[in-house]
Amino acid sequence: MLPYDGNPELKSTLIGLEEIIQLSANPNDTILIFLDACFSGGEGRTVQLAGRPIVAPEIKRIEKPNTFIFAAAEGNQPAKEFEKARHGYFTYYTLLGLKGKADINRDGWLTTTELYNFVKENVADKTNNLQIPVLRPEKEIRIVKIR
Repeated sequence: MLPYDGNPELKSTLIGLEEIIQLSANPNDTILIFLDACFSGGEGRTVQLAGRPIVAPEIKRIEKPNTFIFAAAEGNQPAKEFEKARHGYFTYYTLLGLKGKADINRDGWLTTTELYNFVKENVADKTNNLQIPVLRPEKEIRIVKIR
């Protein structure tokens, strides 16, 4: 991953997903990684980088059990900005889902599948299918109790 203050020419400023996963102190922890990365242009550094051939790599299966990656898009799809909300569509619908809107069966528990389906449906709809969020692996577990 290329953080905002990173330099694509310097490998030492890039962050690998495996590095993030290794931050887990307990091997039995469940790790949820949410990536809302924009490769489509916009303000600031993104404009500088947009003219370069930067492509988001495919999100692969992580080998550590109980690790899930929710990503705004896969491959070379852009992560679209939702100007009204002042962040990406992916973040907007992820936050809405985590507040309980994604608890489709209303059992009080939010699962990875419920959140993913809610986010994917809304983001795809609002971006005319130009941005399709991904979940890896596509496995269902409970992630949060809704109040």
